[in-house]
Amino acid sequence: MLSRADFAMTENTPQHELLASACRKNAWRLLVILAIAYVVNFLDRNSIAYAGLTMNAALGLTASSDGRQALRYLAIRCWKCRAT
Repeated sequence: MLSRADFAMTENTPQHELLASACRKNAWRLLVILAIAYVVNFLDRNSIAYAGLTMNAALGLTASSDGRQALRYLAIRCWKCRAT
């Protein structure tokens, strides 16, 4: 049977260095993905808000129904991306 000492990694072992390196790599990759997602979210929200200025009056929508329509549009768009 294995004990806790079998799984212990001190800071000088190659396993610990490998694990630390993998964590640093993954953290940077995740940071890049999150930054891209933040920019896309910002642009998407601004484009919907800008389009809503004239679209609401033309379609007779209120602010709350405009939000529901935007959510419905994004849900359909995400569903189509997932299906392909």
